[in-house]
Amino acid sequence: MKRLLILPIIALIGAACFCSGIFSEEGTAIVPDSSIVDNAPLYSNGQVDENLHNVTTTPVVTTPIPSTPAESENTPIITPEVPAQTTTRFDTPGYNSGNVQLPETEPVVPTPPVTTTPPVTTTTPPVTTTTQPPVTTTPPVTTTTKAPETTKAPVVTTPTVSSKDKFLSIVKNEIGVAEKGYNNIKYNTWYYGRTVKDKSSSGATYAWCAVFISWCADQADIPQSVIPKTASSRVYANYYNNLGRYTKYKSSYTPKVGDLIFIDWEKKRGSISTIDHVGIVIAVEDGKVITVEGNYSDRVSCNTYSLNDRSITGYATPAYK
Repeated sequence: MKRLLILPIIALIGAACFCSGIFSEEGTAIVPDSSIVDNAPLYSNGQVDENLHNVTTTPVVTTPIPSTPAESENTPIITPEVPAQTTTRFDTPGYNSGNVQLPETEPVVPTPPVTTTPPVTTTTPPVTTTTQPPVTTTPPVTTTTKAPETTKAPVVTTPTVSSKDKFLSIVKNEIGVAEKGYNNIKYNTWYYGRTVKDKSSSGATYAWCAVFISWCADQADIPQSVIPKTASSRVYANYYNNLGRYTKYKSSYTPKVGDLIFIDWEKKRGSISTIDHVGIVIAVEDGKVITVEGNYSDRVSCNTYSLNDRSITGYATPAYK
């Protein structure tokens, strides 16, 4: 019970000491010792210079209260320690606690810390000099490129066709062509320049055995100096006879392919004036002569004669080239 009564008393004593050490009854700040305030000057009324931010007061030492005889000696006496108090200066503009005078001074602006930039260390890499070996110049190699050999196309030699072979080929191709009426045939149309026709076979005006030879020679591009253009078999015989290229029939003469063969239907073996017909020799074999004749049985026909046939009057040999 006694312990419980002591504790409130100690608290009240400590609070009274704390208040009496800081302010007086008039509210004036009390500084116990001017040396404690870092030699700050005091005014005549005991006011603190405004530049002093904090004032440290001397802690209050409390004298312990001796125990009463009623208390046991073993009962500890708790003495609270009052920490040193710091008086804060009230320097808020417009504030005045009473007798404290606040001189009009400019606030202290704290200087920002100076940031020192560390020096930039530039490291220059060492220059490495590489010595290249001397360049050896190789003389250019001259390469001679042969042009590719041009393969020549084989020359196709077209065998030269003689005018006689061309003429004979045309002659053979016409075998079988027949009249469309009395002597009405394409060879007469070519020769006369119009369609011609006889009324009957007797006493015909447009016999065409010689015309057929003239047409074949023209188709083979044989000049008329070699084979004349005519409608008469006797004209042919006289023409070649004058050139020395006519041979009257004789057993010693063997006709040649391409010769013209002259026929006398009366088999007189007479002179050129007795010739009635003309054809072309296309072959000689086995003692026979094979011919192609126009206007034979009203068509182009292939005939065969014995070499000693009495109707053969003679032969003519054109100068083929």
